[in-house]
Amino acid sequence: MSVTAHPWIARLIRDYRAKSPGVQLTLEMNDFGQLTDAVRDHTLDVALLRGRTAEIPGLTSYTVVEEKLMAALPATHPLAGVGPIDLAQLADEDFLLISRSAGPNVYDIIIAACREAGFSPRIVQEVPAFPPLLNLVGAGLGVGVVPDSLRSMGLDSVRLLDLKGGHDKAPIVLVYRSNEGATAVRDLVAQARRAAATP
Repeated sequence: MSVTAHPWIARLIRDYRAKSPGVQLTLEMNDFGQLTDAVRDHTLDVALLRGRTAEIPGLTSYTVVEEKLMAALPATHPLAGVGPIDLAQLADEDFLLISRSAGPNVYDIIIAACREAGFSPRIVQEVPAFPPLLNLVGAGLGVGVVPDSLRSMGLDSVRLLDLKGGHDKAPIVLVYRSNEGATAVRDLVAQARRAAATP
């Protein structure tokens, strides 16, 4: 999903590599369930997931970033040049949404935000990750709701607008085994927790 687009992740990796140069880091992208299963099964040591996680037996989760949600509109959309908008202004639009299997928590956050704004989104397509979702928005297939860090994609065909009304955040959560014994993993978790606490 869009987790790797957030600059906090790049800083964490860079700082950890500087402090632990002998540790090899391998990144893997997958959907929510496969990543949590891989951590539980010792295939992966940690996972960074989008959205709040329910308690998962044997795993600990810790929110490292709280990120606001933005409206993603084609650059040609009538609202594209407007400042912050109410989500309700998109009630009659076709919506592109991250698939529930890829990100069940952030999917639920977006659906809940739409319902709180007084409508159920008319979903025309679900997409497995946020970057291709933005490409489809840019192609004019619909609108979307995406995390703020997607600004880094810098697509000329898409406008990201602030949403009024304090809609829920799309947090990034670090997930790791509760009984983790490996020093390298414990060090990464500790560094992520320290970095999350730093303003």
